[in-house]
Amino acid sequence: MTFQVGLIGDGGIILGSDLRITTDGSIREEDEGSAAYVGELGRKIEFDQRVAISCADDLIFARKVAKRIINELTNADLVDQGRANSAIERIIDDASLNEKKRAQWLIAVRCPEWHLFKCRLSPIDPARIDGEWDRSCALCHDWQVAGHIANPAIFLSKYNDDFLSPEQLIPLAAHMVMSANFFNSQGIEGLEIVQCDANGVRRLSSSSIAVLKRFSKTLDKKINDNLTTREEQYAYDPNTVVR
Repeated sequence: MTFQVGLIGDGGIILGSDLRITTDGSIREEDEGSAAYVGELGRKIEFDQRVAISCADDLIFARKVAKRIINELTNADLVDQGRANSAIERIIDDASLNEKKRAQWLIAVRCPEWHLFKCRLSPIDPARIDGEWDRSCALCHDWQVAGHIANPAIFLSKYNDDFLSPEQLIPLAAHMVMSANFFNSQGIEGLEIVQCDANGVRRLSSSSIAVLKRFSKTLDKKINDNLTTREEQYAYDPNTVVR
């Protein structure tokens, strides 16, 4: 289980992810919210200065493919988003010839402006992994999530605004990931944020992550207090009929 978000801002992209590594493959499906057996925490975003990729589902396979995408994309592939998309599809198809695993990727690519792609590899019939498989890879024009996409934290995306700078979107990405932990505490934990903009690709420091975690917890507590501890007196409709 995991929860990852990609937010498109004015001039760049924010990728946010939890850190919990699930070792029970039977509950990695998007519609699952049950507990997972987990052994460790680890980063799930691979990047260089042209590409940043969050990896979901089968993490070992997804990271292997992500590293291939980073290493094999050429400058010619990054002339525009169409060529970048085709190159990413080609690499995923080649990687899946000998090894087919469920995987999802949110991919921020500089081609030459920053664009976000969502790619997925999965069996057409989830009950038959030995059957036909489907690969999808699409250019995104709005926010995206990967992993536990049924998590109620997705509704925080209502606050997304693509006129904001990537840096301004960082608190929202962090709060979405932290809130996802609230709804699936045994499958989602931790936080990493990667920022892609004109200055390249940068991972937020541990000190900044700690500040964002405190901010998210304070915001959640403030909302809870405002909803549950107010003491206003309400007026009632005099025509109410009690039976």
